[in-house]
Amino acid sequence: MPLKNEIRTITHAFHLETYGEIRLDQNRIFEMGKALTTIQSPSFWPMRIKVFWKLL
Repeated sequence: MPLKNEIRTITHAFHLETYGEIRLDQNRIFEMGKALTTIQSPSFWPMRIKVFWKLL
């Protein structure tokens, strides 16, 4: 899965903030922002369209 690490980074940060009630440090926030930027990259748009059609 091409975006496995990015998805894991975002999910882990969300869980720490929400359920662990831990404030994220600047390094973790930077990693999460980088992962979001990667996921939103136009090079992954075809993958998004493919997943969208599979869900229908």
